[in-house]
Amino acid sequence: MKDHMKKPVTRLFLLFTVMIFLGGCSAKETKTRVLWPPPPNPPKLEWIGTYRSLDQMPKTASEKMTQSILGGQPVPVFKRPFGVASSGDGRIFISDVDQRQVIVYDLNKRSVYPFKNTGSIRTPFGMAMDSTGRLFVADAAGKTVLVFAPDDTPLFSIGGPELLDHPTFVALDEARDRIYVSDARAHRIAVFDMQGKHLRSFGDWGPQDGNFYSPQGMAVDKNGNLYVADMFNARVQVFDAEGKFLRKFGERGDLQSNFEMPKGIAIDSNGNLYITDARKKAMLTYNPEGRLLLFTGGGKASHPLSLMLPAGIWVDKKDQIYVVDQIGRRFAIWQYLNDAYLKEQPVE
Repeated sequence: MKDHMKKPVTRLFLLFTVMIFLGGCSAKETKTRVLWPPPPNPPKLEWIGTYRSLDQMPKTASEKMTQSILGGQPVPVFKRPFGVASSGDGRIFISDVDQRQVIVYDLNKRSVYPFKNTGSIRTPFGMAMDSTGRLFVADAAGKTVLVFAPDDTPLFSIGGPELLDHPTFVALDEARDRIYVSDARAHRIAVFDMQGKHLRSFGDWGPQDGNFYSPQGMAVDKNGNLYVADMFNARVQVFDAEGKFLRKFGERGDLQSNFEMPKGIAIDSNGNLYITDARKKAMLTYNPEGRLLLFTGGGKASHPLSLMLPAGIWVDKKDQIYVVDQIGRRFAIWQYLNDAYLKEQPVE
């Protein structure tokens, strides 16, 4: 991927169209695979699906035939989706700011339903899930982070108006007993232990190293370093486990390697960073040092592979990548082609 490329990538959509056509030419129903980037580059990602209604759930051949006969328009599930989290077990949790609830998209049961205790959440934004299945929800209006057990039972809340003004995203570092909460309005990061005790906060408004201008998504690498999407400063800043500034990368610009409004961050098992940029309408993949590896997005709003206003992003234990599109009122699932996945699903 070259930095001088300025136009949104369109080959992805051409590839998708060609593969769907070839799949449709077969007498037998076959699963088409959409890989990115296209040849001659070695593929790094596979598109799994894009979901905005029950209509996009996996279907049997008979269900597909019934749908084609009956027709009808799909009923959208989301109004303004924002955050996402999943343990990789088939249940995907999506926060919806306008509906003021968390919605569960269950691929196993092929159903969509509101989170059981969604009534206790006032305005859900970013979310995270720990290794035990506990769900952490940033409630901006409540100025707290709400924690729920794997069975959806409320456990405890974190923060409060004396510590948080507008909690926006949550990141976890279980190995070091840390919960990080970005406060977009106070321009700082609040740090708690995994039981909710406040340890410290760091950052202030400004353009200097260690300052923030509306911090958003965060992710923690294997060494405990915290990556923060510093949205209106159009950069990513990196801190150690004690909140000490280490480095930064990115600047505002129209090159594919530049940022405009970085929003969400997630990290895969190999340390690659996936960053949503709301204004670029894209998911950008960087190595840990900040070199652009892939640019995924662009295209028409109606296309299943496009991103119009991406926000929250999450990578589960299997390296599946979930990215939320606010304007598209949907989310997409991509798979990072790690060694374990390629062993089961080899790419010829």
